[in-house]
Amino acid sequence: MSGIISFLRFPGQFDSDLRQLVGSFLEISLSKSTFVPFNIDSTYGYHLRINRMTRQLFGARNLITACNPTAGRYMSAVAVFRWMSEVRGYLSSARNVPHLEQVLNNIKVDSCKLGADRSAISAAFLGNITAMREVFDVGKILFITMLRRKASVHWYTSEGIDESHFMEAQFEMKDLILEYMAHG
Repeated sequence: MSGIISFLRFPGQFDSDLRQLVGSFLEISLSKSTFVPFNIDSTYGYHLRINRMTRQLFGARNLITACNPTAGRYMSAVAVFRWMSEVRGYLSSARNVPHLEQVLNNIKVDSCKLGADRSAISAAFLGNITAMREVFDVGKILFITMLRRKASVHWYTSEGIDESHFMEAQFEMKDLILEYMAHG
């Protein structure tokens, strides 16, 4: 997580801060996050590494959230490259990534000269994507199953939480999934 929040801790070159980044996110503000590289590979050249990292940011292998990004649509995104100064010129490599044509004007790119541990170049990505509904679908199924069995409900009712709160949470989760489906 330290790589993903680096743009909040260190000053960026293009002055991106939390207010600017949150302003570009829509009302559905749950995002997928990616950090590359997971493993350090020094066999690639500088320019090839930037293109490769950009592709990995939008791919499914480096996701921290378990969803398929090709099943959704990006609404806004933030990419932070660490230890590079010429980032904006290389954003064109993102144009070759499928399902990205609608978000290219909504990508905020920043760079930070402080590199990640044991890596000369790294990148973090936060994207507001409608594929996050997959995560909520799984959570909804598990929640409903546990609620039907009354599994662990007694722990909450003994603390004063009414069972109607569980039903309300179930309806709110359904509304959230429907909102993601409406945008995607």
